[in-house]
Amino acid sequence: MSRDWEGRIAVSVLDGFGKYFSSGTFTDTQIHVEGEVFHCHKVFLCAISDYFRAMFLSGMRESLDGRVSIDDKLISGSLFRDILSFYYNGKDSVVTAENAEDLLRAASILQMNCLIEKCEDFYLAQLTSENAWEILKLAKCLNSQMLYKKTREFITSNYESVSKEAEFLASDFDDLSDLLISDDLRIQNEDVVCESVIRWLGHSEDRYSYAKILFGSVRLKFVSNEFLKMTKTFCEENSELNECIPLICNSIEQRSKFHFGDGTGPSPRNFEEILITIGVKVSSCVLPRVNGYSFQQKTWFALESLPLDPGVGFAVCTCNNDVFISGGSGRKSYLLQYISDANVWRSCPDMVKRRSYHAMVSIKDNLYVIGGCNRNNGALESIDTYNTIDHTWSDFGDLQLGVYSISSTVLKDQIFIFGGRGQSSRMCHEIQMIDVNLRTSSIISAFSSPVTESRALSINDDSLVVLTNGSVLKVLEDGAVCPVATIPNFDRYNFGVSSHQNSLIILGGETRYPSDTGTYDDLIIMNLTNGQIEIMPDKLYPGACAFGCIKILMKRAFLASPSS
Repeated sequence: MSRDWEGRIAVSVLDGFGKYFSSGTFTDTQIHVEGEVFHCHKVFLCAISDYFRAMFLSGMRESLDGRVSIDDKLISGSLFRDILSFYYNGKDSVVTAENAEDLLRAASILQMNCLIEKCEDFYLAQLTSENAWEILKLAKCLNSQMLYKKTREFITSNYESVSKEAEFLASDFDDLSDLLISDDLRIQNEDVVCESVIRWLGHSEDRYSYAKILFGSVRLKFVSNEFLKMTKTFCEENSELNECIPLICNSIEQRSKFHFGDGTGPSPRNFEEILITIGVKVSSCVLPRVNGYSFQQKTWFALESLPLDPGVGFAVCTCNNDVFISGGSGRKSYLLQYISDANVWRSCPDMVKRRSYHAMVSIKDNLYVIGGCNRNNGALESIDTYNTIDHTWSDFGDLQLGVYSISSTVLKDQIFIFGGRGQSSRMCHEIQMIDVNLRTSSIISAFSSPVTESRALSINDDSLVVLTNGSVLKVLEDGAVCPVATIPNFDRYNFGVSSHQNSLIILGGETRYPSDTGTYDDLIIMNLTNGQIEIMPDKLYPGACAFGCIKILMKRAFLASPSS
């Protein structure tokens, strides 16, 4: 049987020090606090406290004569006794509701990290809507970053209930302002935020000078008519708030002009940026499962499944925050739409021509289905367009070269097509461009070597193309190709690409080498500012079809079921 020797040794050492402390054996320093004298061991104090370690290593008088005095205005004798009991005897029960604040303050002064963490854990275990603001202020006062961060997360997740507590009215302007600009507030609607601001301002006329800033942080176009009128009346009744009236009136006018409706629908605070992957690959087919990765929660969630097996070689894009998937491998051609506002899939009119391994992009309200291949025609030149408003297909034109296994991006009103395979599976160098306004296509440039099964996306008015050998290339609007970076030990296909906070993310993929892993479940992130490449700690779920990935905003309400 294996034993936890490291743990057993730690317990044995602590037990020994506890006994020697109780008996006064081997003690070599005296700590004087509020008239009490505590006989301690220098080496033990150095191990538990950066404060004592710095003192005893400094050559100061205390390190030489073995006598240390602690100001009783900072730490009382009984409190220091509790601290020593915690460390010498492992008594975590010394932390109570009565002394937790004093212990946390003392631990911060003495730089005792373990006790700081224990006190923080104690407060987090007691955290409720009633005391959240009080704990937030305490954490801020004591510069307890972990406690502040966790308490702030609790408040953002429970803002509706927390903002109704009496303690909310005592919250600081800086803390409230910081919360109101956050996208992370979990609220039913923006009325909750507007009402909380009115309550906070109404608590004291001294706060009226903050009104313009706070109302500016409320997403007024999502506030209901009722609360907008209430807010306008509140500002009209107090002359010091009159400067906020134009802001309120402008929101009413804007929403009327642009038909925002009643405004009680979802606000951006109810959404998260989600990376959606489509399909789970098993030995015989692709299961129609759909999953989404929350960058904020660092978790995969199960979403509404596809109504059919998507087959292989399908294409995915977004349009107006909905996801579209098209394909035609192993069955008749199809086009499906994921309505993100409702977490449901619906069938659209089938593609005009059956195709797979094609590209699909969106510009305004139109989808462009480009190239691909089918059994009868081989590589396709045709470009079809689908209008998402009137749900109709039409012929758009042709590529200069029929290609499949391609990648594509959109820059303004131009579509770029990178490499691919042509007739007879010829590997292509060419970069083709479609001008949507002129309805023309052309070959504008070429790669130095053939490019196929690449992945591409547009970032900051440039196209980034990731090759199967790990090369990351930038393609400018004129077709010029510039190397960006190389992902080491990368030899994959069927991988996915996305972006997040100025970083490129490469997801999973497969390898054709039998001696290798076969499939990958890693997430590689490349910082586009400094080129640094790292492996993210999170993984893909088993069997994920990473190549069918796309990023949208989703309601948090749909992120309820973790991926299995």
